[in-house]
Amino acid sequence: MDDPPTAEALLLIPVSTEGEGKAWLIRDGETRSIGRKAECDIVVNADAVSGHHCAVGLNLLSPYARQEQKFVITVRNIGRSATFVDDNRLGAAEVRYAGPGEMLNLGRPTSQGDQKCRASFRFQSVVIGDTGKRPR
Repeated sequence: MDDPPTAEALLLIPVSTEGEGKAWLIRDGETRSIGRKAECDIVVNADAVSGHHCAVGLNLLSPYARQEQKFVITVRNIGRSATFVDDNRLGAAEVRYAGPGEMLNLGRPTSQGDQKCRASFRFQSVVIGDTGKRPR
């Protein structure tokens, strides 16, 4: 019997107290909008987060295009509030590439250790299939 098909995906794991507490799955070719507005894919109810704050996308690379990474995570700043990938602030409409283990920080920085901003997420690579999600 053949194994069920699996695919790599991206999990956005909230690490701040103002995050919704729910991890968000992003599959190959998908882009998710993040912000305070109800029409965003991922709604974050924090005053420091813009109505339409940023967009996060995932694209898997073919085996021929790969170097060290199997996929490309893109973060596009679309709001007026601060957006950081790790400690690197994105400018207006700037696109930044990220990798597994890096942090997406939204809003004004705080002084709360790992919780650097009002809303913070960690990027994690996962394999999905019939058996569910397994961290990579």
